[in-house]
Amino acid sequence: MPFAVLVLLAVVSGCDSPGSAEVEGTATRDTGSNAVDVKPQQSPEHRSGVFDGTLDGRVIYQKACASCHDEGFNGAPRLSVRSDWLKLDALGADGYTQIAIAGIGIMPPRGGQPEMTDEQVRAAVDYILDEIR
Repeated sequence: MPFAVLVLLAVVSGCDSPGSAEVEGTATRDTGSNAVDVKPQQSPEHRSGVFDGTLDGRVIYQKACASCHDEGFNGAPRLSVRSDWLKLDALGADGYTQIAIAGIGIMPPRGGQPEMTDEQVRAAVDYILDEIR
């Protein structure tokens, strides 16, 4: 398969999940008689996690959580409706964080961002709790 097609497939498959476009490992492409190793490049300021490693809960929420929690997709508690969160209120920040890390119902672990660090999950949870209180 031509290299350009592989790149296009990689880009298209990552369109719906920010942070998933990063490529791990080494790929090899054939350039005729010579194989060339293509290694992903990381800038020196690259941080772990998604969204450039930000710990800004609002940014993380907007990029990973808002698509479901702004409108209440499939029963997700809406950020703007305090009563949606009451049944989970006794959990506190630690409980909310554990649920967000593990996933609940149709919500995937880490909001569908497997590269998200525990600290980033907690930052998003803290943002949500600040907004609903």
